[in-house]
Amino acid sequence: MSVLIGSAMAFVVRGVRVLCPVLCWWLMVMHTTALPAQVPAATTIIVGGRMFTADTAAPWAEALAIRGDRIVAVGSRRDIERMATAATRRIVLNGEVVIPGINDAHVHLGFLVPIAPSMPFTRNVAAGPSPAMVRDSLAALASRTPAGTWLRGEMGMAIRRDSSLRRAALDSITPNHPVLLSATYGHGSMVNTAAMRRVKLMESATDPDGGWYERDARGVLTGLLDGSAQVPVWDAYASSHAAAIIDHLEQLGRTYAGWGVTSVQQMSSGMRPATVQATFARAALRMRVRIIAWPAPDRDRVWRRVAGKTLAPLVRVSGTKLVVDGTPIEGWALKRVAYTGRPGWYGRPYYPTDAVHRFLQQSLARREQPMLHVVGDSAMVLVLNIMQQVAPDSVWRERRPRLEHANGLTEELAVIARRLGVIVSQPRGPAAQLLLWQRAGITVAYGSDAEPANPFVAMAGWTTSVNGSPVLSREAAVLRLTRDPAFAEFADAEKGTLAVGKLADLAVLSQDIFTIPAAQIGSTRSVLTLLGGVVVHDTRAASR
Repeated sequence: MSVLIGSAMAFVVRGVRVLCPVLCWWLMVMHTTALPAQVPAATTIIVGGRMFTADTAAPWAEALAIRGDRIVAVGSRRDIERMATAATRRIVLNGEVVIPGINDAHVHLGFLVPIAPSMPFTRNVAAGPSPAMVRDSLAALASRTPAGTWLRGEMGMAIRRDSSLRRAALDSITPNHPVLLSATYGHGSMVNTAAMRRVKLMESATDPDGGWYERDARGVLTGLLDGSAQVPVWDAYASSHAAAIIDHLEQLGRTYAGWGVTSVQQMSSGMRPATVQATFARAALRMRVRIIAWPAPDRDRVWRRVAGKTLAPLVRVSGTKLVVDGTPIEGWALKRVAYTGRPGWYGRPYYPTDAVHRFLQQSLARREQPMLHVVGDSAMVLVLNIMQQVAPDSVWRERRPRLEHANGLTEELAVIARRLGVIVSQPRGPAAQLLLWQRAGITVAYGSDAEPANPFVAMAGWTTSVNGSPVLSREAAVLRLTRDPAFAEFADAEKGTLAVGKLADLAVLSQDIFTIPAAQIGSTRSVLTLLGGVVVHDTRAASR
């Protein structure tokens, strides 16, 4: 009898092992469907694919239905088909993977685009071109360009370290063209006298909050600008070429749609609100754009007027950014340990401590999301300490404070950051640091810090094995691209997952990013991208 009982039990256990995955899948589909007794009609249904919803309660589904710009049902193909009428658009896939639209949480679109007559740009971002290259290229460019036209070029550490190439040298080459040389990573610009006149920058000017002018031994401006001192020149350059920037943004929109990017969060990159309205608000975009203010004393009031407003159907303004320190490239990142080869040099803050304190207090008072560009570990300690002084942890968690870059967020500091509800946006650094943040429970939002950038290249890096195992699972990596950036902009009720009531922003992918080798993920493209249920990119017709 015991033998019979044992055999029966073994049979039951084997049956459970076989049936459990099937039962779990069935329960998942039933859970995600939840259709009402009277099924409403859909304007669009998508069936025949594998939907990764990014919703942890029900991460996978077979199909979804859209009415207008919203998702109205997610579930089994059978139930979604019930919502179709003769007028419903049917998108039938061939097993492709569908994910929510990707959200790039930190971009600089239109940032000093070489739309004016420009010198060739180098591939070495840190060093930039040599002074000799700039002299020759600038002279050639000036000789064939009408006077008064902006001339655009690049600078890096090679020029910053060479005091012979400053404003006077640029004037000797071309006194009648405003010249702007700027570091492609944003920290440092060089101008000539004609450019200074365009922005009414006088010799008597005092350093602005968050920036400074280099002066020679006689106190004369050399033309080298740092921090917020660059912004008036950046804006003058951009506002002089609004039509070209609009064309550029529209081209970028096509590129991003081809990667399944449906939202970007634009660090204002020195543009004033008027320039933003003349470019972003007028461009025919294929993505949602969140404009993040970067105020300074001369711009704070004008940004206040547009804070929280929608400038165009796809463009809105929210959040404020403060640059606390620079980068290790030019030596402005605030570090605990002195820079190699520079004894006693630990970096330079952009703002005094009381200004950072005031910024955080004002962010809370205005109920704005604070974003702080923080790179060095000493700057990280400074910011976290001030946050703890200004408000309790619970208050900060409600405001979802963001640290952009966060290179200096070490293991010891990650514990404090997690308690304060800090979000890391545009993560840099080695894979091990991303793993550290993940283990600490910190929300990390993908940001490219570039234009344009393929998000699947970032995903490939996160999911490639390090010491025998990937830093992130494929599913977790997609959450970093979709759900977490939406949370990082207070838009998680609107987008970031494929769920009922959310915007129908999604991408149908060219390959299965959940099963292919990690090395191949970077070549992924979107074959079909929907923005609010509207097709903004479709390559399937060409392959039919």
